[in-house]
Amino acid sequence: MNSCELHFGAPLAVAGLVEEPALSNRKQRCSCSWCHVQCCRIHAKRCPNMGQPWLLVRVAALLFIVAIRNTIALSDIFEEGKSDKEILDQLLLATRYDKRLLPPVRGRYAFLPKESLTVNVSVLLLSLASPDESSLKYEVEFLLQQQWYDPRLRYSNQSQYPYLNAIHHHSDIWLPDTYFIMHGDFKDPLIPVHFSLKIYRNGSVTYLMRRHLILSCQGSLNIFPFDDPKCTFSMESISYEMTSMRYVWKNDEDVLRKSPSLTTLNAYLIANATLQCPTKSIWRGNYSCLRVELMFTRDRAFYFTTVFIPGIILVTSSFITFWLEWNAVPARVMIACWSSSASITLEGSGPCTTSFIGQGRILSLRGTKSEILQFQMK
Repeated sequence: MNSCELHFGAPLAVAGLVEEPALSNRKQRCSCSWCHVQCCRIHAKRCPNMGQPWLLVRVAALLFIVAIRNTIALSDIFEEGKSDKEILDQLLLATRYDKRLLPPVRGRYAFLPKESLTVNVSVLLLSLASPDESSLKYEVEFLLQQQWYDPRLRYSNQSQYPYLNAIHHHSDIWLPDTYFIMHGDFKDPLIPVHFSLKIYRNGSVTYLMRRHLILSCQGSLNIFPFDDPKCTFSMESISYEMTSMRYVWKNDEDVLRKSPSLTTLNAYLIANATLQCPTKSIWRGNYSCLRVELMFTRDRAFYFTTVFIPGIILVTSSFITFWLEWNAVPARVMIACWSSSASITLEGSGPCTTSFIGQGRILSLRGTKSEILQFQMK
């Protein structure tokens, strides 16, 4: 009789099957060493100290098999010859991606609470324009870049692509719901495709879109034209509060980046700043917000050459009549006619902007008054 039989009694062999001994020995434990495994296999119901470890071993083996299968499946995704669209189709299907859920974010340690998703924002100025020198409306065209980390979109280094172009999966991937707070309006893009969406191997997502805003700026009419119009607009999430998502300026940039090919038309940018909106609780909640401030100046040389200097000349020439003889009528008439004609000429030669409706279209023209009048007569 071996040690197993001493602890549990001899098992009964019927038709090649091993049956359990009497139930009176259920509370006994498997303490033998040389037949440890065989004993606990036979008396599994009587070995609670070995039943749980065996269950854990089986679960671990099952998880290992599933992980191997997923690895093999993901390796099949990145076979040579497959396009970005095919790879993303299989990647989203394999990970059961749900765009309705925020990308999961965990704390640095398991016991720490869940952190909010961080979206890094940067702005690249492309062009600045204004209808004319005296207007307070400015057109600003820029590229808005947003970056965040989505671990559900990570893929292995077996791919030949450094990043996946997800422009065709724009509606299948979670994107920030950023909207603009401003005084102004949007200008429709010239082409349908005005965004870029890239997914990198580590799960980093870069969303780049082109925006064209028409901003109504604030100036000081009491010191016109020596005022500096100031334009502001803000970016905020429409549905995710600060506890779920927050915006930050990429690399803590204090100013906007300018494109090397930045073009300006009647818009002279002298300063800009990127700020965090003041923290305040509103009726709909507390939301993360970023603000952009643009400060323009006017072309003072234009006003000196078209307004101030001609006005000074006209006024001083008009005062010449005080030094003429009282009976010098031809000289007085000549000075008066010259001053009037010069005033009308200078007023008509300045740039102006007008709009009118013609042939079912609203046209906006910029030029001298005489040129606009000739166009309207045609």
